[in-house]
Amino acid sequence: MIDVAFIGMGALSLRSAYVLAESGVSHTHKICMYEAKSTPARKILMAGIGGLNLTKDIHTAEFLKGYGEHASFMRTYINEFNSQDLISWVNELGISTFMGAGNKIFPKGLKATPFVRAILRYIASHNIETHYNHIMDDIQRLTNGMYKISFKNGAEIIAKTVIIATGGASYEKLGGNHDVIKLLDRKLGISYTEFQPFNVGVDVAWDNMKNNGEDHGENHGEDMSGKHLKSIALHGGKAGKYIKGDMVITSYGLEGMPIYAINQDIMNKQKVYIDLKADLSEEDIVRKINNISTKNSMSNRIRKGIKLKREAFFLLKQFHKDKLPKDVKEIAHLIKNLPLNHGGLHETNKSISSSGGVNLTELNSNLEVKNYHNLYLGGEMLNWNAITGGYLLTACFSMGDLIARVVIKST
Repeated sequence: MIDVAFIGMGALSLRSAYVLAESGVSHTHKICMYEAKSTPARKILMAGIGGLNLTKDIHTAEFLKGYGEHASFMRTYINEFNSQDLISWVNELGISTFMGAGNKIFPKGLKATPFVRAILRYIASHNIETHYNHIMDDIQRLTNGMYKISFKNGAEIIAKTVIIATGGASYEKLGGNHDVIKLLDRKLGISYTEFQPFNVGVDVAWDNMKNNGEDHGENHGEDMSGKHLKSIALHGGKAGKYIKGDMVITSYGLEGMPIYAINQDIMNKQKVYIDLKADLSEEDIVRKINNISTKNSMSNRIRKGIKLKREAFFLLKQFHKDKLPKDVKEIAHLIKNLPLNHGGLHETNKSISSSGGVNLTELNSNLEVKNYHNLYLGGEMLNWNAITGGYLLTACFSMGDLIARVVIKST
């Protein structure tokens, strides 16, 4: 019989196992971890390709805003284990950190592997077993309150406490197994909301990917896929957000932080607009264009007057099919309020994270399933979401921290 069984070895499980090991519980109780893939923490390792943005070093009240409509749900866990706690933990593991732009915290060396290896070494040294290539296939609650879990490789376990954190629907090849929530619904009646993409780009039905704007000389006909958009912003949505940042033109649409930050509004079918010159007001645009002779075409006046880049011109031509207005004030308003005509969020399996999952009403504040004692669920398999920038990892680590402390008290 196993005292504590983890299903999934991502951020939540690694932090939770570490806390159990640190408390000494793992020396008196049998703790086992089961991972569907041949290696653990694949999504953390993938994040390491971009430097591994661990968290953001800002006040907790400000940090919680990154969870949008789920801030109240996340408050309990972030207050338990906040960004400062996370930084301290990483440092305790022997990993130095530094602050990048926007108060983002990264490990020195910008690698995830040393961080993951340090956690695995620690839990291994405290008698916690790890098992790989174990895909959860069935779960039953026995009459004695224990849980019987079966795996596709034929293995079976009986566990007193089960902590399931198998991820959402994003990057399925990295180990996220969203079939688990369907299994929990089918076998235990735990309800869920279908997964949707989150922190992902939007689909756009481009007329073509060529720069066919006027007056761009040698750049005429250039393929715009992969080109970066600078000094722009997105605005609109229910809360009237205004998000500045860079975006990338892709073969299927647009990617970038402003898009991710406004994903919820796009899901809610709110109107979103592009500000092609976020560093200028409408009045500035009018004045600068009027400084250019009317002997030039309107496109040329815009290019010369406000230095509108060809990438921005590409969007202007794609999203405004009619001829450009002759009135400079109308032009200025259009440049600051270009409708983002899109086909919705890009496919879930290409998203950084997902929205949807086990409904939060199924759990108590300790992330224990209300009708199933000693069964805990957490991480991205739950129906919450957050923007990128360290919020996702911090949330998963904090949930794992709280679950571990609850389990310790009950042992």
